[in-house]
Amino acid sequence: GVKVRDSIHMNGLPGEKVEAIFEPKLAPVLITNIDDDGSDMTKSYTRVGADILDVLGCKDFCPCNGTTISTKKSASIGISGILKSSELEHADIVLIVCSGTRFQENLTFAAELRSIIDKNADAMALQARKGAAETHPTSALFEFTAGYVNHDGMEFMVLLLPVNGLKGALSEIKGLLPHGVKVAKGQQHSQ
Repeated sequence: GVKVRDSIHMNGLPGEKVEAIFEPKLAPVLITNIDDDGSDMTKSYTRVGADILDVLGCKDFCPCNGTTISTKKSASIGISGILKSSELEHADIVLIVCSGTRFQENLTFAAELRSIIDKNADAMALQARKGAAETHPTSALFEFTAGYVNHDGMEFMVLLLPVNGLKGALSEIKGLLPHGVKVAKGQQHSQ
């Protein structure tokens, strides 16, 4: 059977008003094997950001600041250091996208992320893996990770995704993201 762990589902309080429009703030973080801070890194970030907005759209999600970091630098400051960056302080959803990273690095990132996640969203990670594998079969080997992280009293959703199969992964979980943020923040949501 399937084991559901560390899950929480809140329907809000009776009588609460439902917001007419909820646009979660989305911040992409690109971890890349490019070790310079030059134009190649900027181009990669721009391309990944465009892919994200192409699938998710600006109508349902509000883009906010993100960042790009090399695998070398990310190894020295760790995932928690990345998540604590000031660029991400207003985000509701942080998408950590790995581009050109090695398998062992991906496993390390996933393990670090799991160690700071307060509530796992394993079903969302599995849906993302399924969507990515449909468009890029080898991406099924990537260690997809999703959950809620508490940062300075705020909760935001964080996902670890590969650049290969990114569009497929996001298209599979597009409808889950706003709902997941509402659940994480304890807001009322529709069934």
